[in-house]
Amino acid sequence: LCAVLVSYADKGQVLVGVIYDPIGNETFYASKGGGAFMDSASCGGDRIAIRTSGASELAQAVINFEVGYRRGPEYADWLGNRFGCMVVNKVRGVRSIGAAGPALAYVACGRLDATFEQGSWDMNCGPKIWDFSGASLVVEEAGGACIDAKTGGSFDVMGRSFFAASSKVLADSLWTALNAANPPELIELGGPDGSASKPKDVKVAKSPAK
Repeated sequence: LCAVLVSYADKGQVLVGVIYDPIGNETFYASKGGGAFMDSASCGGDRIAIRTSGASELAQAVINFEVGYRRGPEYADWLGNRFGCMVVNKVRGVRSIGAAGPALAYVACGRLDATFEQGSWDMNCGPKIWDFSGASLVVEEAGGACIDAKTGGSFDVMGRSFFAASSKVLADSLWTALNAANPPELIELGGPDGSASKPKDVKVAKSPAK
C-alpha cells in the first residue's frame, strides 16, 4: 500500500490532516475539532463521517504491526518479542500492511483497531513526521487515541514513532502488554543495518508467561 499524506501544523499542533489512498481511491481527512471524514469511490464519492471501532479489549483487537526498515539479528529478536507479547496476551489478529498512512486511516475508520511502529532519532530509523502527523489527527478526530510508543505518555508528533488505537483504553492495554517483558531499548540493538552489536549486558527479553 501507499498514500499521499498532507498535514498543516502551527506551533507543534496539527490542525489539518489528509490521507489519500490512490490504490483504493479513498481520501481520509480531518480538522482539529471538526471531526474525521472519508470520501470513497465505493460510496459514490460522498463524504462520510468516520469513527474508530471503539474496541477496548485486546481479545477484540486486530493490530497492525509495522516492521520498519531496520535489519539484523538483534532487531529480529526485538520484533519477535513484540509479536510474542501480542500472542501471549491473546490479541484477535496481527497484520502488517506496510504503510503508516493507510494503517492509521484504517484505525480511524474501524478496519483496524490499533497500529504502531517504534523508531529512534539517535539510530536514524523509524517513520518521520510526514508519515503520521496528519494521519494521527484523523485518528483522534475519529474517536481514537495516539500515545508515545516509547513511554506510553502523551503523543509526540516530533518523535520517530507512532502508536494509535481505537480507544485510549485499548492503547494503554496494548502498550502495557508490549512492555511487560521489559524489552531492550532500540538504541541498544545496533545501527539500521544491524551492524553494531548490542552491549554484552543487554539480554533480549522473553514474552511474559501466562
